[in-house]
Amino acid sequence: MVLRIALSKSVLSIEVMVLTEDPTVGAPASSNPHKYVTGISLLVHILSIALYLFPLSYPIDPPSLFPRSFHQTAILDEMHILAKSNTDVYWGLGESSLKDVFVNDYWGRSIVSYDSSHMSYRPASILTFRLFGRTPDGASSAGRSAIHRIVTVVLHASAGELVGYVAHLLFGYSAMKDLAKIIFLLHPVHVEAVANGANRPHVLAVMCALISILGWVMQARSNDPFWDRATKYTLLGFVWGFGLLCCETAVFLLPAIVITSWTILDSQGVKGPWYAGSTRLFPAVMFTVITLAYLAGRYYYNTLAIPKGLIRPAENPYYDFSGWHRVVNYIHVLIIHFYKANGFLFDWPIGMSHEYGFECIREMKYPYMNDGRMPYVILTSAGICTCVAVAGVTAWKETSQAMRRRTLLLTLTYFAWMATLFPISGILRVGTFVADRILFPYSVATSIYFAALIGWILQVSTSSRNRRVFLAFTLLLLGNMGYRTYTRIGDWTSHLKLLGSSVQSCPRCAKSLMELSKIYGGTGGEVAVDLKKTRELIDKAASIDPNFCDIHWQYAQLFLRENDYLKFEFHLSESMMCKFTAMNALSSWKNYWPVVLQDQKHGPAARTRMEKYVGKIEKERIKQEKIEQEEMGSTTVEDDGGEEEL
Repeated sequence: MVLRIALSKSVLSIEVMVLTEDPTVGAPASSNPHKYVTGISLLVHILSIALYLFPLSYPIDPPSLFPRSFHQTAILDEMHILAKSNTDVYWGLGESSLKDVFVNDYWGRSIVSYDSSHMSYRPASILTFRLFGRTPDGASSAGRSAIHRIVTVVLHASAGELVGYVAHLLFGYSAMKDLAKIIFLLHPVHVEAVANGANRPHVLAVMCALISILGWVMQARSNDPFWDRATKYTLLGFVWGFGLLCCETAVFLLPAIVITSWTILDSQGVKGPWYAGSTRLFPAVMFTVITLAYLAGRYYYNTLAIPKGLIRPAENPYYDFSGWHRVVNYIHVLIIHFYKANGFLFDWPIGMSHEYGFECIREMKYPYMNDGRMPYVILTSAGICTCVAVAGVTAWKETSQAMRRRTLLLTLTYFAWMATLFPISGILRVGTFVADRILFPYSVATSIYFAALIGWILQVSTSSRNRRVFLAFTLLLLGNMGYRTYTRIGDWTSHLKLLGSSVQSCPRCAKSLMELSKIYGGTGGEVAVDLKKTRELIDKAASIDPNFCDIHWQYAQLFLRENDYLKFEFHLSESMMCKFTAMNALSSWKNYWPVVLQDQKHGPAARTRMEKYVGKIEKERIKQEKIEQEEMGSTTVEDDGGEEEL
């Protein structure tokens, strides 16, 4: 009963505080005006952690071969990052040194390895894994990864706190802090970045950006002596440098840091003491110089772009488009991300999936106006442009220079956070196509401004009844977000559930179908082996994307189980020509052919087949090396004796 009364008073006090900037209005005279809001803030913090940890610790729905354990196994990229063999993370279990962390990419490969590295340089994120990397000898996969997931969930809750403080400083309402925080923490698109430990870098980068904003504002408002101020700005510089080393996409947060800080400082009229120089200029220059130094280092080592040969068409089918065709299709991709980041009511125009690859989001072909998706692409683009125009006209009509400046700065702040979608705009060559984790930074702005919209509606509502109805609607909306997030977290508790949800959202995604075939083929032990189901899924993936070379490796394993050795040999050789499966295929090659060639009756025929395959593989190898070296500016390709090695 006490909790119910506290909650009802909190809702009432929030309603009043949205309408006025005085937090004491509407509070009982004998009570602390902040105690209910503080209590709710702490409760939200705890519940946001529980929202993730409970489904992650819940057993997989039957049928399952797993016993109850915390998030039963590593999921997808966690299998690589949190593998016991990854000595960059589990430093107590191998030979990896601290230097290796800074010369390897996120996956443990040399960052200057042009033929294997995806150029994901995230040493600071690896250090956070390394900090918690020591585990008892013989610890299970679940035991090794549980602590990392807990840390990421706690970091997410902390990021929500920071978002709340930024919202409060931007709009000045006490209730904004908790409302923006709740919306941010319940956002369904966060699940991929939070529930899967391997995506922690995106959470860390946003946290560093938010800390930089709050630290900048706090220092600008202080009257510290010169050297104290210089020391604290230097610490902020280290925080931002740490953020850049957490995730390469952090560079796109720089405009958001600068413009958000300027907007807050302008609204508070902060000028700072004489020895601080410009409270707006110096920190902006410092953050920019650090970012440019980071980019210069990446440019020097030629690690700014992913090698073209490592971009899978199955994952990013648009990467090779050009001209107007590229522009139209990537505008569609941007609009999909826009709706996902603003998807407070429902998932549209596409559901949740960990993979949005080939044929998941169909290519828009000429004539574009005949495509049924074109109307919402045009209307959304026009709507965004209209909002910018309205903001500009509103600012121009303002008689107060301060209000004119504030309108423009608030508009620029929103679009600065929206600019974090730049990596998937098609301007840069990246491996990412559509990904929920990319939306994590942009969701900061969508959460804050959606909370501000709720506050504005309450402010313009003259009827108490209308305000209460709208508050009830807001609570239902938050409940809907919480339910969708909770359900999505459950999808990330097993490969079967995750891949099943992906196929449901993207029934024609060849990669998701192929990955699901592995589960029914026995990988992970989540379900009993079903070779018939495995073949159906592989066949469907192959029919959708015949150029998806990874499929040959799945066929090879299937035919080997079925003792169809001629088909196994053919697909094994095709797997050898696919750089993404070549290592596994080579191991099978070395095990298979020596046994077959020893057969006195069938050995000669087998040798003829093997030599034919070797010749085919060698031609493909030389062809691929020429393509890669031409891209690097070299045209010389030498035969290194690959045939003899095979």
